[in-house]
Amino acid sequence: MIRIVTALALLLALGHEAAANPQSKAPRLKELVSVTSEVVRIGDLVENAGPAAGVPIFRAPDLGQTGSVPVQRIADALRPHDLADLDTDGLSEVIVTRLSRTITAKTSPTASPARCPASSASATRRTSPWWSIATSA
Repeated sequence: MIRIVTALALLLALGHEAAANPQSKAPRLKELVSVTSEVVRIGDLVENAGPAAGVPIFRAPDLGQTGSVPVQRIADALRPHDLADLDTDGLSEVIVTRLSRTITAKTSPTASPARCPASSASATRRTSPWWSIATSA
């Protein structure tokens, strides 16, 4: 009997919360984003992005780097994907960090400079902003 009453109370509480916040499924811009891939996808930037969540729209910052994208630039990139009713929550920019991990000889005994031919900084330097529109190859 106690279990039934507890279950009903929980159901009523959850139902009340959903009724009080009907916009909970609306697309909403995130303030801080962490990515692990070379591109930033719509789902990385927008909660409840729906079917467009997997679409890449920007290149990610370099490994271990953080950058910001103006909200207007994001809105322009999202326009073709039918996310015009995006809740920006008054943000002016979104901070994007590309996660990385340093591998040392201690963590990887097989690591050697010979195995990392692109180790020079000039080999990975970009000439355009990191948040340029992602393009399909």
